[in-house]
Amino acid sequence: MEARPMRPGYRTYGGAMYLTDDLKHVTKIVLQGTAYTPSDPEFAGALYVFRSGGVYEAVGGPHTVHAHYLDAALVTTCIREMDADHPFRRLLSPFTIASLAVTFGANLSIANDGAILERFGGFQPEGVKMMVREWTKRWRMESFADQLKRKGTAGLSAEAYPYGHFAEKLSYIFDKLADDYMDEYWPTDKDVAADAGLQAFFKSYHDLFPKKTCPNPPPPTCATRATLRSMTSRFMFAVTAQHEQTGNTADSLLAYDAGFVSVPAHGSLKDLASLQPSKQQRVAVQYIQGLTSKHAPSLYQADPKDFQRFLLPDCDPSILKRYMARLWRLHTEVSGFKVAHGIELRPMSAPALDPIDLKIAVTV
Repeated sequence: MEARPMRPGYRTYGGAMYLTDDLKHVTKIVLQGTAYTPSDPEFAGALYVFRSGGVYEAVGGPHTVHAHYLDAALVTTCIREMDADHPFRRLLSPFTIASLAVTFGANLSIANDGAILERFGGFQPEGVKMMVREWTKRWRMESFADQLKRKGTAGLSAEAYPYGHFAEKLSYIFDKLADDYMDEYWPTDKDVAADAGLQAFFKSYHDLFPKKTCPNPPPPTCATRATLRSMTSRFMFAVTAQHEQTGNTADSLLAYDAGFVSVPAHGSLKDLASLQPSKQQRVAVQYIQGLTSKHAPSLYQADPKDFQRFLLPDCDPSILKRYMARLWRLHTEVSGFKVAHGIELRPMSAPALDPIDLKIAVTV
């Protein structure tokens, strides 16, 4: 991140944070090769700059490039090329509500040449492009549970890794929904491979990916239930939990606890007030939220009739009933964890994975 060029007058983002073995305390922050420890007068300012870069990276990478662009926007575009009664289109449709409208608004007002990111952001245009290329390179068509396995962080307790623990449970819920639904329409690998609509979708999705910057694009064909499960589970997780988790990182913007797109270079690390966003930047953030915010239904619905209407009339209604029951169990587990650890019971409080709070599709 430190290699991305900044505009004159803005502090370079990036750095390193060092934690204690139990991951509960910060021992030092390193910015541009200079270390700051909790006893230093610059520590609070250094932490602010580091946190600001983290917010930018979360909103710019997994939130915008992955959840909004490569997942929500491209999948929505491709499923709308499918027959209206294709069961795969029917299953994913509830998860695409408002996706294109939000992405269009965000691109127009935030990411275009001359838009808010360019006018108020600290990165030069090439710095923004570097971020997009880096996160495009990181994209993989794998479920969140498989991602944890690949990184060696699967199966950790709620105390050791709250987000990973409950996110892994949600990922398995999406896996199970995909399995139940496939049992209804594609009970064997041969059924998957023989479905012309599925093959057309995968080819279309594959062809939209920028091959030079994405070494792991989705496959151009789908020959197995396992591949279809990975695609379905990853997409559902990306537009719900991943989108909300990384988007709500920007809650800190409302409290001005992070600079998000820029921190002025003239500010002193000893004076937090001198590092705060300008009035124009604060207004820009409010404008972004007002222009792009699109409400979507909650992921969990006590009565799944509104979800059921998206599916084909012959689809077994018990599939959604079992799916909602699993989401409710996750809700009770997350709520119990919050109570046990004294975490405020409010929407999107940590670990921010309550199916009642999560939205079913990308909003802002």
